[in-house]
Amino acid sequence: LSKTGKVSPSSFFYILILRSNKMKTTCVTGGIAMGKTTVMNKLSKLFPEAVFFDADKVVSGLLTTSDFRVKVKSIFGDESLTESGETNRTYIREQIFDSAEQRVKLENITHPEVKKEYIRIWQQAVSDNKEHLFADIPLFYETSSRYEFDYILVVATDAETQLERLKDRPGMNHQMALNIINAQMEIKKKIDLSDKVIWNCGNQYQLNKQIDYFASWLRKR
Repeated sequence: LSKTGKVSPSSFFYILILRSNKMKTTCVTGGIAMGKTTVMNKLSKLFPEAVFFDADKVVSGLLTTSDFRVKVKSIFGDESLTESGETNRTYIREQIFDSAEQRVKLENITHPEVKKEYIRIWQQAVSDNKEHLFADIPLFYETSSRYEFDYILVVATDAETQLERLKDRPGMNHQMALNIINAQMEIKKKIDLSDKVIWNCGNQYQLNKQIDYFASWLRKR
């Protein structure tokens, strides 16, 4: 099987296709506010025919469904929903980064759904004879879900830059930013487990040069 940071999925069908498939799969991961989205956007321009998967978008979509809101309410209570019945994302974010137990409960209902959607996208890409699939999975190393990728690309930055970028986001204060960062695996560990690293502490030109290099490297594989 291809190189991976996780154990292979248990599905025999999944593994069987994976062994015979020539499509290259790349997981883009890293810490929050380190530039994964920017890297993915650039890769989408360099690989216009590739398939792209975004784990955060899947979770965001789940939070809009009535069935999922019922599950969220069962974990976080009435305050997890607004007066109009929508998911109170600010409240949930505060809860999960203040309590590791609450965070695990949420992950237990979100991660299986994200994995299910990834497999659906992957199978469609195989059917369409795509050459590349890129998946943005921020919690690739933290999640208990099992994924299989050919390559793992980590987008990284130093701790000070990460904190300042995160604090610039709407509704984010210093303590919340620290809680979110501390809830994730240390970036050095992710770098050690990865195949390639893009260091995003410089300007856009420097970032683009690294992405271009990675794209060139990937095409030669």
